Amino acid sequence: MLAPHFPFHPEESPLSFAARLAKLHTGSHLVPFLRDVGIRPEQLATNDEEALRRLAEIAGVNVDELRANAAVRVGKRIYELRGELVTAEFLANPYTIFCPACLAEDDLEGTRLGRWEWALSIVRTCHRHDIPLVRQAQVTWDDNLHCLDRRVPERGEKLRATIAAAHLRTVSPLQDYVLLRLEGNAGPKWLDAQTLDQATRATELLGVLVAFGPKQKLPELTSDDLDHAGRTGFEFTSRGEEGIREALEAQFRKFDDASGTPGARKIFGCFYNALAHSKSLKEPGDIARILREVIVENIAMATGTKVLGINLPERRLHTVASLAKEQGVDPRTLSNVLVAAGVIPDRAPAHFAVPVDHGREIAGRMKRTVNVISLWKELNCTRPIVDQLFDERLLNPIYYGKPGMKGRTQKSVDREEVAKLVGKLHAAAAELGSEIVGLVPVSKAAEKAKLP
Repeated sequence: MLAPHFPFHPEESPLSFAARLAKLHTGSHLVPFLRDVGIRPEQLATNDEEALRRLAEIAGVNVDELRANAAVRVGKRIYELRGELVTAEFLANPYTIFCPACLAEDDLEGTRLGRWEWALSIVRTCHRHDIPLVRQAQVTWDDNLHCLDRRVPERGEKLRATIAAAHLRTVSPLQDYVLLRLEGNAGPKWLDAQTLDQATRATELLGVLVAFGPKQKLPELTSDDLDHAGRTGFEFTSRGEEGIREALEAQFRKFDDASGTPGARKIFGCFYNALAHSKSLKEPGDIARILREVIVENIAMATGTKVLGINLPERRLHTVASLAKEQGVDPRTLSNVLVAAGVIPDRAPAHFAVPVDHGREIAGRMKRTVNVISLWKELNCTRPIVDQLFDERLLNPIYYGKPGMKGRTQKSVDREEVAKLVGKLHAAAAELGSEIVGLVPVSKAAEKAKLP
């Protein structure tokens, strides 16, 4: 064990602790120190269990304290952090992240601490100083050891200039949620039901959709953009499925008047593609189910259409065109009937969705209609009697088309309704055994009574 003994700071990462030991015991850089004590630098960079145990052994500290502040690799691109399984994308590596104000304070104490939470990609704001953290990309092979003395050579005035140039902002509620969860605190129910990866990814992706739109290219987003997206998305994901649906349906409504038939990829863009083709997030979580249901409830799709990896078992919605094709009727006439029935608005866009059962019912009724102009033949009566049947509401007219347009039928009636009326008339009629003198047709009776 190294002497003298230096304690492990509860806020620092194992890499930071090793760098401080190297400076305090040898006055040298981290890499040669690690090799001298039998730790491979690349192993400690990934918080390998063997490397952590060796570091704890030579420093005389509890390995559990080191492990609590480290994302320990447990599989290919999978890490365990305080009981949570996270992917490599959840971590900030290979970027070196720091707060210049924290480092300025550390310099006054004589040694710099690399805070363990800086290793998380979701942590973008210092909770002590309310300024954005600085991100430095990897340049050399050993930059992923995040030795702050070497990676951030600025001190004194130069460091204070960096602090002065930073804009103030509070910590995002998503960052707060993640750190509180890692401390063992409960949060919003829906988020807690997801893995930490799923919760943060779903929140940021939804925020990107709401704040930047479906055409946004995810690789072009800056750290500040993602921070803003996380704040925006948390407003919805923190309220669970209800809040998420609110955001998704509001996005869908933006395409209500769009021309053509916009699909899910056009409406939800980057959000849909990230959930459908994520390489790093094998299982996106419940957010995929919610998006899938919103899509199925709003977009007309044929049976068997694949939506986020699952085939639609049966069609739930029709457009006028697909319904007309299925039922073998004229789409323009069907559109007029649907407008008259109040199912679709006048001049509805081509993608306007109609519930399958309701649409089929109306289309079936339309195929059974009899034009009023030829109804007298169907009933074997005169035209005035047909008018009287409508006046007395014994038959209900079906209106469609636009009044005054040449060649358009304006009124018809359901053939089944006609058959029912005829059946009722036959049932109520008294059968005469022989012709009775004095009886005349209804039309003649009306003429004699001088009634219409």
